[in-house]
Order: sequence, then structure tokens, then C-alpha cells
Amino acid sequence: MEVGSDENLLAFVLWNLLDKAVESTQNECIHVESVCKGEKTMIRVRNAGVYFYRSCANCFRQVQDAAEKLGGSIIIDSWDMGTTVSFTLHKDLRAA
Repeated sequence: MEVGSDENLLAFVLWNLLDKAVESTQNECIHVESVCKGEKTMIRVRNAGVYFYRSCANCFRQVQDAAEKLGGSIIIDSWDMGTTVSFTLHKDLRAA
């Protein structure tokens, strides 16, 4: 995927997704995947640990703001014993 915007802002968002997953994981798997659907690309970080959701929910306001400046969004989805954080970028990215 080619992104024509602020590489530092993009790195900030991606780093935080991965950092929070690793930081909150103890002996659980972390899954990272990229999915392209139509006009958008989604980068998902899935974690089976119970602390990932709390870690993301408590400190992701700055990351959400950065994602929005890139023309994207972040969604946090939690289920029984796991959490998925999705960073979605739309085809028509805005320059930050």
C-alpha cells in the first residue's frame, strides 16, 4: 500500500497499535493482518490477552486523532477473552 501523507504520523499510529498489543500480552498470541476491501485498507491487531482492551481504551485518544488526520479511523472491538484494534485507511487519503 502506498500512502501519500505524513510518514511520521502513520508510524505513530502503527507503532501504538503494536506496542500496546505487545505491552499487554503475557504468553498469548498477537495476530497482525492487512485486509484490502474496495476503497479501504484495514490493518488489524488481534490479541487474546485481557489487558489489551484496557490498554487501548484508556490511552488511544491521541492515536485516534492521528488516524483521523490521515483520513482514517480506529475501532476497538472486544469479545470474551480477546480484543481487535482496527486501523482503517480509505483510498482517498488526506495529507496530514
